[in-house]
Amino acid sequence: MELDINKCTYDGQWFDFGNGRLKIKPYPASKQDISFSGNTITFSGKQTFDRFCYCLVEWDKFSTPAPENKPIALTDEVKKKVFDFNLGAEKVDDVVMTIPEFVTMKAKELFDSIREKEQKKAVAVKN
Repeated sequence: MELDINKCTYDGQWFDFGNGRLKIKPYPASKQDISFSGNTITFSGKQTFDRFCYCLVEWDKFSTPAPENKPIALTDEVKKKVFDFNLGAEKVDDVVMTIPEFVTMKAKELFDSIREKEQKKAVAVKN
């Protein structure tokens, strides 16, 4: 059985968000801590923050409000405030999303794209 480990990367990709950009990487399955109850999946608040903090690697063009407009460094403290207060609402594909929601969505998409390619490969081999 062949495994293409090289396509599995923890590197991030840049995404536009409002007037800024966010570098987001997928959240590895080895870091997930979830619980199942019937059809419900529950993530703890700490787990959800850890996911956000891990996946948001860098940002560009985020600053304090006018008139200062000073760049904001992406520190763990800043990530915590952005997450805790669900900051940075922007319209994305006709849906209003905050930075934490966008980061979580894109990280999942990155992870799922690798998994889907692997599943398609398995189906193609069987046919």
